[in-house]
Formats: sequence, C-alpha cells, structure tokens
Amino acid sequence: MELFNYPSIERAVAGCTYVIHAACPNPSKAPKNDAPLVQAGSEGTTNVLKAAYAAKVKRVVVTCSIASIFMRTEANHKANYDESDWSNPEMCLNIHHKITYNKELAVWKFIKEQPKNPDYQLEGVALILGMCQGPTLVSDHSFTTAEFIEQTIMGKVPGVAKMMFPMVDVRDAGLAHVRAVEVEQAKNQRIIIVGANIWFKEFAEIMYENFSKYGYKPKTGEIKFWMLKVASWIDDTAKTIIPQWDKEQRLSNKMSREILGMEYHSHRDTIIDGCYSMIDQGFVKDKRKKK
Repeated sequence: MELFNYPSIERAVAGCTYVIHAACPNPSKAPKNDAPLVQAGSEGTTNVLKAAYAAKVKRVVVTCSIASIFMRTEANHKANYDESDWSNPEMCLNIHHKITYNKELAVWKFIKEQPKNPDYQLEGVALILGMCQGPTLVSDHSFTTAEFIEQTIMGKVPGVAKMMFPMVDVRDAGLAHVRAVEVEQAKNQRIIIVGANIWFKEFAEIMYENFSKYGYKPKTGEIKFWMLKVASWIDDTAKTIIPQWDKEQRLSNKMSREILGMEYHSHRDTIIDGCYSMIDQGFVKDKRKKK
C-alpha cells in the first residue's frame, strides 16, 4: 500500500471493520527540503481516512506522537500535560515534530469535517505515543531507536542532555492499539500512551548499572549547555533540545489507564530489555563473553 496511491489504500481497507494507521516517515537525518515528508504524513493520513470513510470502516486508530502535545514556547511551557494540550506549531522544529504534529491535525480535521450522515460516522482515535523503547522484532534494517541505543550504550556521545522525556514500552504501545480498537469509550479521543517520564541521565545510569559488566561504557554525565548550543548551529536535533533543557515535562497517562485499562512495564525493565534486544539483533556490538 502506498499512502499517495489512493486506489491501493482503497483495496487495503476494503472489507475492514477497523483500521490501524501506524505508518509515518521518521528519518534520523532530515533532508534539506522536508516539505515532501511533512506532506506525506498529513496527506497520507487523510487518504487513509477518506478510504476508510468510503468503505464504511467503523474506526481508524492513528499512531501519533507527544510532539503534538508539549513543544512549547518559554512563555507557554508547563510541567504537566494531558490530552487537552497542543504544541505551539512554531516550536515543532525538527522533521519528526513537524510530521507528527501535522499528521494529528489531519486526523481531527477529517473527523470534524466528514459529511454528516445520520446512518454512519467514521470514528477516530489518536494514540499519542512517548519515545518508544524496549525489545524489537526488527533485525534487517536500522531505525531511530536502535541508533539512539547503539550510540548511547557504546559511549559514542559525550554525555546526555539535561532533558526529561516521556517514554513508553513498545509492548505497551502495541497493546494500546489493540485496546483502542476494542474499547467503545476510546471513540474520537486523543489518548496519551506514556509509561514513565524520566531524565536522560537516569536512562544512561540504568544502562551503565546493567551493562558495564560486559564492557559497555555509556556516559552518564550531563553535557554542558554551551556544548548543546554550539552543536545546535549545525545539528537540528540539538536545536530542538534547547527549549526543553532542564525543564520538567510530564505527560499524564491517566486517560489511558481509565479508558484503555493500561498497566505499563516499569521503565527499568523497558530499558534493560531493549538493550539486550538490540545486542541480540545485532544493532549493538555483542561484548558479552561467550561460554
């Protein structure tokens, strides 16, 4: 199925009662012109919703991102966020933020503007995922999380950002999608899927505590702000961290617990299981002693 090939989407959703739309471009390095990728996220999503409506699908569950919630200006920043919050679009600075923000906008625009048919209305659910971590089933190509784990556990980065980030175990993210299909009360809801809100320093410390015995040396110290500032001159990822530097930003998972009945893995288990998985799948060099 191609998101810009509408007939292919029509064929894919024909006869479906539910559709889960998880596809989203997420390159580790942004192209010079990011407009086509941003367009792919929003227009591709609209095409899926249009085809689902035409096929009288009951509900479409769309995988979205916390980038649509807490990318805020200094004046609008706060420590605690929930489903009523939206990012300031001008603060969606990197390609991932732009794509996912506009993707979710496309969901609610379509749901709101769909023809008013008393006999049928397409239902939408936006699952707003934190940074996905945990074990992977993928082994044949790299992806953003694998690159992050490999660079951190191998000590390739000089330290960690003084930044808090909401994360979710990929196993919990998968379960949330199933329940978003099944649970009637999820109809037309934004639902945050976040298991924990932790500092990057704690992430690296858990790595060190559990994997230094094998010879891995993740750096647990926090980098200096001036280093980030210099890096931001040439690196878009560093640029997006600056507004979040040394700020608490906690996303509530209350709605996911109450509506979807979610119970989340501990973040320690998520990090440890994820690192072992990346080693087992070959994304991280295996330093464990072989018997």
